[in-house]
Amino acid sequence: MQSVTLIVFLAVVCERLIEYFAAPLKASLKPYAAAIVGVALCVLFQADVFALLGFPALVPFAGEVVSGLLIAGGANYINDLLSRFMTGRVPATSSAK
Repeated sequence: MQSVTLIVFLAVVCERLIEYFAAPLKASLKPYAAAIVGVALCVLFQADVFALLGFPALVPFAGEVVSGLLIAGGANYINDLLSRFMTGRVPATSSAK
């Protein structure tokens, strides 16, 4: 459970760092900044999603790099999910007929 918590925490940290520090960047550059931050966080904290699932990488740091890219890509979604969960809000549904 600690590993899952670390992955979610890193995704939230990645999202917040990009939100605060990448504001002056063009919107087209923000995904690249998020990728760099996500990979850096995963390498620094040795967070490897694939090793957690029982599929360790044959090349050192490969799992951490790919995990960082996954975390950077999903950081916004995880942040939105946690925000809804923590505040108890339920997303609005449309009742189109």
